[in-house]
Amino acid sequence: MNKVGALQHLSSEGGELAQAAIKLIQGKGSRKLLEQELGDVFALAELLMEHNVVRSEKVHDRKLVKLKNYGRMYG
Repeated sequence: MNKVGALQHLSSEGGELAQAAIKLIQGKGSRKLLEQELGDVFALAELLMEHNVVRSEKVHDRKLVKLKNYGRMYG
């Protein structure tokens, strides 16, 4: 696996995801675009976990903590 390439791509997709969220907040974007960008980020995250670039257990544990916190913040 080209780890550097995948991480660079993740960085780029993260920026695109942020832009899609901002556009939706401003009323200039669409839910479809946000869904597509989230899918791109999720796909790269899965790839990084499959190739043990990041530990899936640690990602899962962090996700559970954040779901609890964000659930309180945003309901």
